[in-house]
Amino acid sequence: MLTAKHCTVTFEWDYAFGYKTYFAVGADAFAPDALYEVAAVEGAPGNHGGLLGNGHDVGVAYLLEPVSGIEPFAIEPITDADVGKDFIAVGYGVQGNRETYGTRRAGKMEVRATSGSFYAPIFGSFEAFKEWFLTGAVPSLEGAALGYVPPIARPIELLFPNGAARTEALVGLGSGGVAHGGGGEGGVAEGPAGAGGDSWDDEDAWLRNIYENTLLDAGYEVLMGGTEGDAQICYGDSGGPLLSTKKNGKLVVRGVASGTLNSNRVICDLASIHATFGPGVLEFVNAARRWKDPCEGLSVEGQCKGTVARRCTAPDEGPRRLVELDCSLLGQVCAQQPDGTVGCSD
Repeated sequence: MLTAKHCTVTFEWDYAFGYKTYFAVGADAFAPDALYEVAAVEGAPGNHGGLLGNGHDVGVAYLLEPVSGIEPFAIEPITDADVGKDFIAVGYGVQGNRETYGTRRAGKMEVRATSGSFYAPIFGSFEAFKEWFLTGAVPSLEGAALGYVPPIARPIELLFPNGAARTEALVGLGSGGVAHGGGGEGGVAEGPAGAGGDSWDDEDAWLRNIYENTLLDAGYEVLMGGTEGDAQICYGDSGGPLLSTKKNGKLVVRGVASGTLNSNRVICDLASIHATFGPGVLEFVNAARRWKDPCEGLSVEGQCKGTVARRCTAPDEGPRRLVELDCSLLGQVCAQQPDGTVGCSD
């Protein structure tokens, strides 16, 4: 099952605190038609760069059993030739300022850019970007009757090293939400050290550096939406598919929802980032299709096979694998332990 890599990072912790992860089938996440337990997760290689700072934001979840009655979609990369085309975003996340969520929604989103500047296509000018960054306002769309959200203070000190005083001033004003990244191939441009290693003294120069040098990771990220009639992804939509339709009418997955921005009027606003299937990610996903459960369906609780205790490791024990011990080597027998797993007992 495809998802966003940043959605996989809590899998082990969730299990450690007593929660299991499931793939839910149906239009309502609170009343699913079927549930399939997730056995293991894996993120695409490369954990640096990109607009979210975690590299290529595509992940997979491996299920304990095959999904029945649903035909998997094919996947295809997005190319420069797709710019200007309308795709379909699907998700179950937050649906507006009231923060309702959990039911499936879909809407069209235009492919805005596959490389280059992230902010320029959204704001059109440095002045509009600056006003949004400092106040959360969207000058070109002022007066739109979409409700109001107080400016949200973001931890923009991540973008402004050694600038505690400046950070307090900017956070005090409130700000537009910023997609943080790690630079490199794609990512947010941090204010580089000036002469003597100090941060930018000129606020405009610092902001212009971010505006001009925050770049999409070409081949692995696309800027979506923000044009007339477009939908808007939001929190909880992460990992949801970005679809296009082939001439034969079949749907194809072209990417997964990765991140978004906000403003002082809408909790999620302006445009979104979708992670796509560049060469390295495509190779990773194709390899994931061939995954076989190393535990062959054996549970974490395990079972006794004669004197041999056999079980599958839990998510918080590292990579999923089969472990076994012949208890007769210890002069013991295999039996269920107080925690429900099998082990050796006198």
